Amino acid sequence: MGWSVWLDELELTVGDSLERQINEALARSRFGVVVLSPAFFVKDWPQRELQGSQRAKSRPGTKVVLPVWHAVSRDDVLAFSPVLADKLGVPTSRGMDHVAAEIDRALRVAASRPTQTETSEPVVRGVPTASASGTETEDVDATAAVALGMVLRDKGDLARAEVWLRRAVELGNDHALSMLGMVLRDTGQLDEAEGFLRRAVDQGRREALTPLGLVLHELGRLDEATEVLQRAAEPG
Repeated sequence: MGWSVWLDELELTVGDSLERQINEALARSRFGVVVLSPAFFVKDWPQRELQGSQRAKSRPGTKVVLPVWHAVSRDDVLAFSPVLADKLGVPTSRGMDHVAAEIDRALRVAASRPTQTETSEPVVRGVPTASASGTETEDVDATAAVALGMVLRDKGDLARAEVWLRRAVELGNDHALSMLGMVLRDTGQLDEAEGFLRRAVDQGRREALTPLGLVLHELGRLDEATEVLQRAAEPG
């Protein structure tokens, strides 16, 4: 794909200092791909590498750590690190070609952006901002939260989109059920996506039928997928 990659097993030789060589490589690298797995959470040295990546030279608003989720759920990552859970990760459950393509896309998007010292955030009135202490400064508006979730999804920031859409669902917004189901499908959380999309359908949200059918197809339940997609294709 045209990227220069440092991989320890290809670069290190007998007698090298693992920590020094890895830290030097991290200092030279713009990004670090971190594979989050059950083994990662119980071993000390991968976590030191992650800390090194997070301390590496970076500009505000840039992505330094690119997480790959292997055999872990968002809840697993959240229990280990809320900061990491807020970053969109690519699951290996979709295959390594998908993982490679998503990493390549992230690198190309980053390369196309000019250097800057501040980030550009979507602005939606009624959505709370956080104070320095992390507390919300105003009440959440469910409609605005859905709108923000949609904007973040379009930007590719699925982790934050999921957070806002979950808030909207908690506030009883039916449209958020459909949108959250779509975001969960995007991140490979198919079982949970099915649950929210079925709730949306039960609430009369016809736009949830097509993504529900696609989720069922991806889960291998072809008969159910056919039935749901046929309903979606019929006039309302």
